[in-house]
Amino acid sequence: MSFLFPLTRSWLIYAAGVLLLFLMSVTSSWVYYLGTDISFQWEKQILTRFPSYGLWLALIPLIFALVRNRINRYGLTIRPVLHLAAGGAILAVLHRPVASFLSAVVTGTTGEFYTDITSASFFQIMAYVLDSYLVFLLLAGTRLTETAWRMASEDRERALKLERNLADSRLQTLSIQFQPHFIFNALQGLSMLVYKDPSAADSMITTLSDLLRASARMAESPFIPLSDELALSEKYLTIQQIRFGSRLSVATDTDPDCLSLPCPPFILQPLFENAIKHAVERNPEPTRVALTIQREGTRLIIRMTNSLPPKFTESSGGTGLSLIRERLNLLYPGTAQLNSQRLDSQFLIELTLPLPEGNHP
Repeated sequence: MSFLFPLTRSWLIYAAGVLLLFLMSVTSSWVYYLGTDISFQWEKQILTRFPSYGLWLALIPLIFALVRNRINRYGLTIRPVLHLAAGGAILAVLHRPVASFLSAVVTGTTGEFYTDITSASFFQIMAYVLDSYLVFLLLAGTRLTETAWRMASEDRERALKLERNLADSRLQTLSIQFQPHFIFNALQGLSMLVYKDPSAADSMITTLSDLLRASARMAESPFIPLSDELALSEKYLTIQQIRFGSRLSVATDTDPDCLSLPCPPFILQPLFENAIKHAVERNPEPTRVALTIQREGTRLIIRMTNSLPPKFTESSGGTGLSLIRERLNLLYPGTAQLNSQRLDSQFLIELTLPLPEGNHP
């Protein structure tokens, strides 16, 4: 029977509580006798009262088992409370005579025990049983409350874990959605180059292979150093440079202190892709794309501008920007921003990312 006397931390805490009740009971009797001429006999009071509380020490594991059994069967409902209340009444009726008998054995007054038990009135017996019942309610109620609180905490933790898992799954899905965009564009450009410029096509295949290997490696983590993200974007731009030649001009200006800061993978590529889709592909003239990255306090600021084609129709952004917004909501709930606006002959996208506390100045 594994529930007998399990020397666990919980048992020791509850045992300490029972012993405290025992000491309070003896002390209250001592205070009562201070106002009388009767001498208070410590040894007798301790020997008389301890068997009752000592029996509760032995019953603590049983109470634990009862609480656990009822909750496991009925959950956090009113039924475990009612069952424990009824079971406690039975246990209190059994506890009182057993405790009184043990007390008589310890004090050597077994003869008086039989006399007292047969001569006691119904109300005297009920008073003693009620004392035992109150102790049971205290122990069982505390254990029930503790168990309910722990189960509620575990439920909250499971819910948070499930939410995190769902968010991670969603992030992986979004990351996967990024890859077909540039793969499709790269293959489309490759098909054009195979016959026009085989050497450029071969270079594009090599760069695309490097890009796919790097993207697969970086997709395993929700955050990577900014330097790795810039290297990934450089490979992507190399492919686009092969496609568009002099029609695409890219300038980057990154604060060196920002290179080690964390950022989500594939966060820059959709920005470049947006500029290429809405500007480079629609403009036979050279398109200038400028990327600046700097730190402002506890935030990483990423700004990208591109010159606009003569006939530019303003829109709310393509699929790539929508995917970025979804990822930001998952990674930085309510704290990251993605804004875009037209500035005369340029289009500006500004991305603001909060930095983790370990990266604050």
